[in-house]
Amino acid sequence: MKKYLMTGVAAVAFAATLTSCSKTDLYDEGRIEKEKEVSTKKDFASQFEAKFGTPYKNHNWGFDNVPVADLNATAKTRGVNVNGNEWEYQPGTITTDEMTAVRAFFDEVHENYTNPPVHFTDFWVQQVYASNQEYPAANGGKVVGSNHMDHLAVKKADGTWEHVNNFNRADNTDWGGCSLMYASGTESFGYDNSEDSKRHEEYIIKEINGNYYVGFDFYANGNPGTNQDIPRNYIFNDWIVKIVPATMTNAKMIIAEDLSANNGSDFDYNDVVFTVGFSKKQSSADYQNHLYAHITLLAAGGTMPLYVGGKANGVEVHEAFGVATNTMVNTNNGTVSKDPVQVLLDLGVTDWENTITANPKDIEVYVEGKTNLTLGTEIGKPSEKLCVDQHFQWCDERVPIDERHPNFKNWVHNGGTFSWTEK
Repeated sequence: MKKYLMTGVAAVAFAATLTSCSKTDLYDEGRIEKEKEVSTKKDFASQFEAKFGTPYKNHNWGFDNVPVADLNATAKTRGVNVNGNEWEYQPGTITTDEMTAVRAFFDEVHENYTNPPVHFTDFWVQQVYASNQEYPAANGGKVVGSNHMDHLAVKKADGTWEHVNNFNRADNTDWGGCSLMYASGTESFGYDNSEDSKRHEEYIIKEINGNYYVGFDFYANGNPGTNQDIPRNYIFNDWIVKIVPATMTNAKMIIAEDLSANNGSDFDYNDVVFTVGFSKKQSSADYQNHLYAHITLLAAGGTMPLYVGGKANGVEVHEAFGVATNTMVNTNNGTVSKDPVQVLLDLGVTDWENTITANPKDIEVYVEGKTNLTLGTEIGKPSEKLCVDQHFQWCDERVPIDERHPNFKNWVHNGGTFSWTEK
């Protein structure tokens, strides 16, 4: 990009232009924007109290501190029992019916297949199946493809690859056939081929009965005319693994209103729905200890740009789901259905010894609209976001929260820890 230096009359004219519209106008613009934000929040609070009553004076809306997981304690990408108590879900044994459904798809030829987008950062990788398919090599020999599929690897959002331990020869016989990946990624999958000494990314992903499966197609493209020269058959069953998203055991769910409620008729608190858990780990970038937020985006019932983690460093939820801003996601009643999306937010360098808890309220939720603002929560005042159990059933679109959860009003008035979320 070219850079230009202004001199003489042009520079004076430009400076005059800045002088005439900068300080006063910028100040007024900032003041007006702040006044609009205050007015919008005041209107929201008024509508909230008109519908639900005055909140309990010490109400914290569920925003308690939660433990921060220490992910430095053990090596990453290990077995099912390592850090297993930090994670909400572990895959069960592959059932006969499950295997039948998976094989029915992956045993077929899929030469022109488009993979669905899958964005997980914390997930289990589970062994499903490895075939004994023999492939003819260019030198006349035969090779069992799966015997040469080693070092399963996954790609993070930043483009770096990570090794998934315990998977070799297209199998995992350790740790119950599972490995846990965290602060990782599912942007791509590959295996290292011991026949041609290359990494191969010939894979397809299929969602079957709510679960994701990754199948690999073996081939080799090493020295021509040798055992390293093996054609592929586009049948992706040489190695099949299951990818299961994991949520931190101590994660909480945040549900929020983007302040577009009209006269209290749209308090469904589903304009954004996500879970958040916290961990601390040494960053490979600067070798300092960082605090991380493990975010799972679940729903977007709003139709304004909304950023989880703030606009500068966070993620816009509609973009993350791959939809237009005016499209509602996973709130039923005519909205589109999308799989959860996981995002890892680096919250910066942290004091290792003293960082033992964190509060979900500190995850910034920023909304752009007629008024740009950060959704807040204050003790004893109508809250724009609420913190609930990670298994909370959020409201369908246009279903008020007190209709879906009748105990909500009682919770507003009394606070406390009783289960208001049961109908």
